[in-house]
Amino acid sequence: MSNEGNPSWELLKQIATANNRGNYDEVYALIDANDFTNKAQAADAAMLCIELTQDSVATHKACLVKFVKQATGLELSFRSAFRFNLLSSMLDDEHNESTDSKTE
Repeated sequence: MSNEGNPSWELLKQIATANNRGNYDEVYALIDANDFTNKAQAADAAMLCIELTQDSVATHKACLVKFVKQATGLELSFRSAFRFNLLSSMLDDEHNESTDSKTE
């Protein structure tokens, strides 16, 4: 069974190619520009490329929030699922910190 023509597979290839070339701006642009709903393969690839540091998450917060909403509930590999939960937690923590600073 070929994956050619499968939108998730095509997006996965674009993400992997950008990541392999070290073009992380393109990786985040692809994450931002695409809908990952029902694209578990592509979401899995994206999750493996996302840098899970406070600075990176803060820098790419808008596209990562959108990505998390779209990818919630998808069947990811064990490693990607673990990283996805960590990313979700980091985004929640950042949201809580910005809410706390507004109330002070």
